[in-house]
Amino acid sequence: MSGAGSPDSTGSANAAFATFDHFGITYDTASEPSLTGVTLELYSDQLTLITGPSGSGKSTLARVVAGFVPRLLSGKVEGSARVLGHDVESAAPHAIIESIGMVFDNPFDQLTAATRTVFDEAAYALENEGLPPAEIISRVLEALESVGLAEMAGHHPRRLSGGQSQRLAIACALAQHKPILVLDDPTSQLDPTGTAEVVSIVKKLRREHATVVLVAQDLSRWLAVTDRLVILEEGRVTADGSPAYLLADPGPLSGKVLIPRYVAIWAELSERGMELGDQAPLGTDQLLESLRASVGAGGSR
Repeated sequence: MSGAGSPDSTGSANAAFATFDHFGITYDTASEPSLTGVTLELYSDQLTLITGPSGSGKSTLARVVAGFVPRLLSGKVEGSARVLGHDVESAAPHAIIESIGMVFDNPFDQLTAATRTVFDEAAYALENEGLPPAEIISRVLEALESVGLAEMAGHHPRRLSGGQSQRLAIACALAQHKPILVLDDPTSQLDPTGTAEVVSIVKKLRREHATVVLVAQDLSRWLAVTDRLVILEEGRVTADGSPAYLLADPGPLSGKVLIPRYVAIWAELSERGMELGDQAPLGTDQLLESLRASVGAGGSR
């Protein structure tokens, strides 16, 4: 497994926007730490996928990055962490939140329920900031177009499906022009259609070189757009690096992450002697390509 936070493990030459140095936190309401000894750097212009078992600290790490912990959700801190140059423990309450957008797993915990149209919902935060009306209109229309909701701008937010509501939550973050987006398991409560909608939006964001930190337990839909995989267990980083290399030996990860079926098939066929390369596939299409190449080259060792 690659060392936590080393640039060599990710192939990134980008600047780190978040740096953790033996960081840990124990919430005021908890007896055990949610994170402990985390040493990690997160880089711009990457999609970093954070995964691990339930209770491993994934959501806490995401909330530290987004500026919610420990300033808004308090706890005892060990070590240090800096996000966008701000120490997370001493930063002003909104210093980090103003620059990083966060989308929670349940969009209904995030949408205001105080607006009557999709447009007004996406404009809500901008109006509170006192931006000029022309700029608000431009930003909102651009954000709704980005998530495929432009034609529903006049619809009531409560009439949206789960997937559409999650897309609206993402649009609200995009409209604020925050350079970094943190998504905390954004498809966990969605049906397959809603999940596909949100995955499509995240893929589009990566094509546009957005910086995304994504928390997810089910890796199967995300690996194709993931630049870096960080695995947590009991509040610690246990693996960090390219997903194709980390998953090339999925055995040690069993029980820690949900190994995608296409990776499991690739690993089993490789163990049986098929020449499928030394990097795990990041999608069904890559698995099929490896199989065709192997068969065409003679197939086995």
